[in-house]
Amino acid sequence: DPSVERSKSEILFVGRLVEKKGLRYLIEALPSIIQAHPDAHLTIAGYGPEQAALEAQAASLDISDRVSFLGAVPQEQLPALYRRAALFVAPFIEARGGDQEGLGLVTVEAIGCGCPVVVSDLPAVRDVVDNPDMRVPPGDFEALAAAVYRLLQSSRENRTVKSKEWRSRAFQRFDWSQRAKAYAGILLGLSPPVETSG
Repeated sequence: DPSVERSKSEILFVGRLVEKKGLRYLIEALPSIIQAHPDAHLTIAGYGPEQAALEAQAASLDISDRVSFLGAVPQEQLPALYRRAALFVAPFIEARGGDQEGLGLVTVEAIGCGCPVVVSDLPAVRDVVDNPDMRVPPGDFEALAAAVYRLLQSSRENRTVKSKEWRSRAFQRFDWSQRAKAYAGILLGLSPPVETSG
């Protein structure tokens, strides 16, 4: 929606507040981001068992006033958040038990809404974001801070051009019609030949 003005400083996270989402690394990175970009603010859409610990972490870093916990947000309200944010960050990690993000659908949704992204360099997210400049090592809050800062400092025009390129590539790979064609090809390849009576 071109009528929605994109923020210059709002950083967005969307997802369950669980270990594998890596949100604690984004919160850890936020003081450095704020130092370099004083208007930066983090909006968190989601809930989960780590919320109290994450709120305590923000308080211990003295940035509670720069972090908004929205709680659960209905799916139909997410596009407005993606369209408004300066960028979306997916700081995913591999959890201690080995669990990690699957497809990273929120990243596809953000890109689909034209939102610039910074993501952790994990296999599932790598499938969505093929630009290595937008990927950072999982759990490296300093690299995360630097990548977010670079994107916030880049011109709005530059971010818009990049977002359009990513959106176009994402649609080529993840649009329902493209996925349906891919599945149809697989299923047709598995089908036994039809015998005709003669």
